[in-house]
Amino acid sequence: MSEVTERIKERIDIVEFIRQYTEVKPAGRNFKANCPFHRERTPSFMISPERQSWHCFGGCNEGGDVFAFLMKYENIEFPEALKILASRAGVELADYRGENREAKAAEALYKVNEAAKNIFKKSFSPEAAEYLLSRGLKKSTIAEWELGYTPSKGSFLADALLKLGFETKDIEGAGLAFPTRRGLMDRFRERVMFPISDERGRVVGFTGRILKETQRSDGTPEAKYVNTPETLAYKKSRILYGYHKSKPHVKDWGYVMIVEGQMDVLMSYQDGVKNVVASSGTALTLEQLRILKKMTDKILLGFDMDAAGQKAAERSIDLAHSLDFAVKVISFSGKDPAEMVKEAPGELKKKLKEAVSTKEYFFAKYLSSDIVQDEKKKKEGLTIILSRIQGLASAIDQEEWYKEVAARTGVSLEALKEEVKRLGKDQVKDESFYDEVKQKESRDEGVTDRRLFLMARVKDLGGELIGEEVEDLSRLSEKDLLQATYVNGSLGEDERKMTLVMLEKLLAKDRMKRQLFVLRGKIRELEERGGGEELMKKLKEFERIKKTVK
Repeated sequence: MSEVTERIKERIDIVEFIRQYTEVKPAGRNFKANCPFHRERTPSFMISPERQSWHCFGGCNEGGDVFAFLMKYENIEFPEALKILASRAGVELADYRGENREAKAAEALYKVNEAAKNIFKKSFSPEAAEYLLSRGLKKSTIAEWELGYTPSKGSFLADALLKLGFETKDIEGAGLAFPTRRGLMDRFRERVMFPISDERGRVVGFTGRILKETQRSDGTPEAKYVNTPETLAYKKSRILYGYHKSKPHVKDWGYVMIVEGQMDVLMSYQDGVKNVVASSGTALTLEQLRILKKMTDKILLGFDMDAAGQKAAERSIDLAHSLDFAVKVISFSGKDPAEMVKEAPGELKKKLKEAVSTKEYFFAKYLSSDIVQDEKKKKEGLTIILSRIQGLASAIDQEEWYKEVAARTGVSLEALKEEVKRLGKDQVKDESFYDEVKQKESRDEGVTDRRLFLMARVKDLGGELIGEEVEDLSRLSEKDLLQATYVNGSLGEDERKMTLVMLEKLLAKDRMKRQLFVLRGKIRELEERGGGEELMKKLKEFERIKKTVK
């Protein structure tokens, strides 16, 4: 292994590598910079090209080679740093034991996604430009974020990728197309394309947005957004849109701003707020928060001001509190950050300064002076606030919230703490539930779309997808697809039946998990209203389904 690491270090100029993360200036035979690991005014971070090493002579008093720098900056372990630097240096790691079949398969998907991104860029149309410019984006932003377009032809992208030499299995595996009797059919058609990258900048998927409202053949409206399904390369619960660009800015600013959509990220970034990410088409997950925790423990939430956005914000606050983040909430004058930036460029930075703590946010919403004068509303608000207190990771923060509640309501600290015990432990701070359900959930697609995509790859199981008129698998019901998946395949009758039974079990389990999530929300609502017989029924139903899922 030492031979491999030495070969990598020989091929990577440590000065140029560190220059990607911080401004570097000559200092005699060496180079100096402000330390990227702590705040300082006078540069104390020295880089030696001769020794290919670095050392901080200031607050850190740490040093090392390019591996040590990357591991510390990205908060990663040696195997991951080795893969990143080997890729940059062009050194093969085929014999390294960390390599495996899945990693190689994922690598093929990164390549086909990168090629797809370039095809979308070359296909950028005047109509796509007009749409994005009308939303407030500048040409420079469109170019920097490599936005593209795909025309309406059903196999435009698939045909182009095949001509470039990519294999059908990788085009399908990346979620870019699916098989029909007539050949591959593109997943994205006549849409503005937003590439989605992982924290290393590799393209893992896409979001496609329609330019104009249209209807399907059955009269239902066309989905505004279509997203890449889960693949070996794209794990939605782990991806934060824009993170690959925002990382250095998060470090500089000391906090991260989390918004809902891609346009919110692009418009905020364009407006000078570059420490911004979005949750990539899903509700915010614990995995995403843990990724951010590597860089900062401070969050500003900039979610939409509509009811759905505020509900998502409250849930995100609960999750962030469970990981002991310091969270503030931004209120926008428009519907969302993108709209506000378009209407008032330059105002976003002012809004960041006006962000309020979650304590202020919740107390203003649920225990304002008007609310506490109404006994019913006061009790409802108290229940909500106390459930939030239970979700705080810090005992110090909990005590501060208790004192504020007592001051506003006149209820003693002892009574408040007794009430929290009565509310029970199965509330906000339930990481296992979020890990199990929410990390798999997408706003519009859900688990079903990913199952459908996997089932569409029936060639691996010796079958053939029927229904050549099908252009979008997500339009099929689970039952329809299960009944229509295999015909005239090479699998025997018994094997086909076993396969269908297995798929039915998987789908049934996913349905039950989603039922659990819905029930959890209903139980919380009933607890806040005081419970009663309906609450007991829902609790029994929840326990029954939970046992079945296990």
